[in-house]
Amino acid sequence: MRSAFLIFAGWLWQGFASAQVDPLLIKLNCQICHQPGLSSSLQNKSEETILSDLKHFKSGQRPSLIMHRLVKGLTDEELRQVAKLVKKQSHGDR
Repeated sequence: MRSAFLIFAGWLWQGFASAQVDPLLIKLNCQICHQPGLSSSLQNKSEETILSDLKHFKSGQRPSLIMHRLVKGLTDEELRQVAKLVKKQSHGDR
């Protein structure tokens, strides 16, 4: 749990420190719930579907207890980068 907090704190700090949020920090934050190698709702989705889901969470079209809070401050470009990294990781690429 401590590591989850540190990742999230690092993600927030990065957002305050620069205009660009490091997508890798965001991806690490995602891994708290969507762990690689485990049965995940992200595992068989395309990059485009992941991006669409993220945008729907952000707009409120897709209700969620946590996801809308995590993505509401991200730009479309940051969401695109996160979708790309998440898809890349789901194929085992590092």
